[in-house]
Amino acid sequence: MTSDKIKVVFIASWMRSGSTILSSMLGQLPTVFNAGEFGFFWEEGLTNNSQCSCGQPFSDCTTWQKIVAAGFSNEAQIDTTALTHHIFFRNINILQFRNLSNPTAELAEKIRLTKQLYQAAQKTTGCDVIIDATKIPAYALFLRQIPDLDVYIIHLVRDPRAVAYSWARKKIKPISAHVSAIRWLYFNFLIEIFLNKPSSKYMFLRYEDFVQSPQKHLERIGNMAGFACHPAAPVQEHTFSGNPGRFENKSLVINPDDEWKNQINRRKNSMVTLIDYSLMKKYGYL
Repeated sequence: MTSDKIKVVFIASWMRSGSTILSSMLGQLPTVFNAGEFGFFWEEGLTNNSQCSCGQPFSDCTTWQKIVAAGFSNEAQIDTTALTHHIFFRNINILQFRNLSNPTAELAEKIRLTKQLYQAAQKTTGCDVIIDATKIPAYALFLRQIPDLDVYIIHLVRDPRAVAYSWARKKIKPISAHVSAIRWLYFNFLIEIFLNKPSSKYMFLRYEDFVQSPQKHLERIGNMAGFACHPAAPVQEHTFSGNPGRFENKSLVINPDDEWKNQINRRKNSMVTLIDYSLMKKYGYL
């Protein structure tokens, strides 16, 4: 019997851990649509009209025009503010999403609109699988409570020293090494506590292992979620939020990105290690 649920592969991680390249590679596969940071649809897409990776503003991108029309053409004015990350799916709210079997009227409306969004994306793109790289554990837990979605979790981690080094660059507003280390620990603990069951729909993946053997790990993901991972011709992606690298119009290049090892800051690395020691050891970074 074929399930009529929408299959979602959700990449959960702290930022700068490689979710952009992983989601892009998955998005090149047949019958797979990379929606990027789909959780930010309401604020970065509808509200801020951010630029899509195809080069057009969100409102002018034909792919997103079709998704909006398919999902919300008959809707009255949607309160997009109530659906934004800062108001709705912050990690601090994660306990609210453990069981949504009897939601409040307000939460039921959020569930309805979210379900319509994923249904519209599947219908419009003709995909079998939606890749969601929103990363935020609370949002992943929320999605898992929606009966119409079949959510698989990719727990993506990267050496927190490399992550802290990446945050020091100026692609996006930088943050300090100790703040990155604390958030790396926080995100990964939440993922382990709330998202690693059932084990058949959870996969732990180190970025460093992925870049060494990308096809092998793409096939692992495909085997878990039940889709083929045969190579396909490159496709134009349509993502409206995330790493600026998504705008680069070039073939996907997989490399270890270990520049941080040649720019060692012993004080910062020691501080990151001290903060993240327990999980670094568990994940094989020590």
